[in-house]
Amino acid sequence: MGLAEAQPGLSLGFSSHQSSSSSNSIQSIPLQLLDQKEDKIRVENGDDRDEDEKFNLLGHSICLKRQRDGFTMNPNPSKKGTKLRKQGVHHTNDGDNNYDFEEKINFAVFPSLQGGPHNNYIAALAIALKQVATPEYKAYMNQVKRNAQALANALLRRKCRLVTGGTDNHLLLWDLTSLGITGKNFEKVCELCDITLNKTAIFGDNGAPSRRGVRIGTPAMTTRGCVEADFETIADFLLRAAKITASVQLERGTYHKDFIQGLQNNKDIVELRNRVETFAYQFEMPGYD
Repeated sequence: MGLAEAQPGLSLGFSSHQSSSSSNSIQSIPLQLLDQKEDKIRVENGDDRDEDEKFNLLGHSICLKRQRDGFTMNPNPSKKGTKLRKQGVHHTNDGDNNYDFEEKINFAVFPSLQGGPHNNYIAALAIALKQVATPEYKAYMNQVKRNAQALANALLRRKCRLVTGGTDNHLLLWDLTSLGITGKNFEKVCELCDITLNKTAIFGDNGAPSRRGVRIGTPAMTTRGCVEADFETIADFLLRAAKITASVQLERGTYHKDFIQGLQNNKDIVELRNRVETFAYQFEMPGYD
């Protein structure tokens, strides 16, 4: 089998025996396989990344959909590829992108959050606004912030890593990577020790199922009357729970199902839970006094 002379497009030659008995020679018969037309038809939306190319293959007309800039190609002309759009962006014919975030944000604030036709909703909103306007609420929020900073400093002194290096609000984000534990396992240990926090993703997780961070807030214990010195004790509880998590994870592995089995009848968890409950009994729960 050999290639024939160049044709317009691409041609392929193949060998065939002649029917004439007078000659035993083998001739190469050119076969026109692919004849590409020069014209390219744009799709209707005018997107420069998409174009349709028509070809003739063995006398049959086919259409190849080609997408540029790393997009996939769809050889079926009857199915146009999915058009990727940025969320929150309207594409106009003049090429400008009109963002509609402002309208959605305004609607989320009012009437979605601040509005409501029900009397109980209006009454609850009025009470909340009245409380926020009082000096007592301002003092409470300042204490929440001071407690969060005290907890952050206590963890930093114990060689723990916070994502932002500290906090200026009521939350702090603890990076557990240096401890070698996952946020899900640490959250479970804290739950068994009567400590409430939740796992969360941090920078570098990249969609991994095992989150390496936990989020801790101070409003709940501030409401019960805790001050900065009390959060030093809470930091000790958290670090002890982290060490228990690392110990069980070293024995059972990071897989959560196997990890939970190692928590059953764990003496360290029982001891820490008793310490947490003894500490918490010093502070009255609002609504139960």
